[in-house]
Amino acid sequence: MIRQLSETVILPIAGLVLTFVMTYELIQMLVDHNNLHNFDTWIFFKWIFKTFAAVLVLSNTFNIVMAVFDVSQHVV
Repeated sequence: MIRQLSETVILPIAGLVLTFVMTYELIQMLVDHNNLHNFDTWIFFKWIFKTFAAVLVLSNTFNIVMAVFDVSQHVV
């Protein structure tokens, strides 16, 4: 039940928030660098890496939460 709730409710909401945040960050990155007149290619790689890491964490959220509960149960 908890896994289904996580996949049907929490994951889509978190995906929408992630989409908004990463789009806003990309737009701000382009505006801050004078509409690509002076930029480094590294900023795009950094943005892609941050997006990849966020999607990876988001797709494994349930596993991470279950691992935390398992470790805390083992400690107690």
